[in-house]
Amino acid sequence: MIKILYIFSIVGAAVGLLYGYSLLTISGMSTGEIQNALSVAGFANDDIMLGQIMSLSRMWLWFIVFNLVELVGLILMMRTNRIGLHLYAASQLGLTAVIIIALGLSNSTVSIIWNLLWVVVYFRFFPAKEEAQE
Repeated sequence: MIKILYIFSIVGAAVGLLYGYSLLTISGMSTGEIQNALSVAGFANDDIMLGQIMSLSRMWLWFIVFNLVELVGLILMMRTNRIGLHLYAASQLGLTAVIIIALGLSNSTVSIIWNLLWVVVYFRFFPAKEEAQE
């Protein structure tokens, strides 16, 4: 069962890497170009969305770094290496901090709860050394 969760989390980390890359792409765009893209997507004159995108686009490097650390941690966890669990927890803490810095605490509540939930699940169900050797 836990292997399935690892696989879903690896897919999530890969999506996070793509998201970081998309933020890199957006960081090179002007505000007008982003507004045009938002209007095409049906979010014309949405200053809140524009502000969030501009804030997040400055954090692209951190998204990529923390998602890479998450990916390495998950791969190590699949091999029952305990250091992977700590790398995963650190990456989730880092991703949460980046989102809080970019969007503010009030806009980050769902992210905080989601990341905390996964860290607790993995710490709870990570096999002990004795179980992993069997």
